[in-house]
Amino acid sequence: MEARLLSLEGQFWIPGYRELFASSGACAATKRGMESLLGRPGGVISVLVVGGAPESLNSDKEKIRLVLKKRKGFIKLALRYGVNLVPTFSFGEAFIYGQIPNPEGSLVRRIQDYLQHIVGFAPVLFFGRGVFQYAYGIVPFRKPITLVVGKPILVQRVQNPSNEDIESLHSRYVSELTKLYSEYNPVYGDVNVELVIT
Repeated sequence: MEARLLSLEGQFWIPGYRELFASSGACAATKRGMESLLGRPGGVISVLVVGGAPESLNSDKEKIRLVLKKRKGFIKLALRYGVNLVPTFSFGEAFIYGQIPNPEGSLVRRIQDYLQHIVGFAPVLFFGRGVFQYAYGIVPFRKPITLVVGKPILVQRVQNPSNEDIESLHSRYVSELTKLYSEYNPVYGDVNVELVIT
């Protein structure tokens, strides 16, 4: 079955880069883009990073903050098209780069939030290691990343889902994702790192 990565619409605004990125099979993570994929006969596996740009700004090493509480558009589309949801979690991904400290309320975070509101994504001030040294650079740190795939959440098609339908499925999704993290964090993650759903 065909799989497509959904990414920020801004990725498709830059001439040249747009064609390169689109040639990988990626699509814009917009309602229109998702409906185009989900409406195809036989279906297309649509890979969505639900937290998106706001989640990329979280750099706390003691907590992994997932932006999920207000993200319910993908739930509504799943119900309308009757597509199953499959929770996944990438252990180690949050630690392959460091970030300039940007706690909530700081000047750096306010600038990032402002730019995100204007252009749809925020500049993440990150750092990694160098090619020939490990102190500073743009190459990712050598950390393993393990992707864990959960059990599919079966979704019955509802042409016009109610708020109750959306809330119920959203709760199930968050619950399954939390269970996935709790089960596999001791194996592939760090027991001292807490999962926070915001």
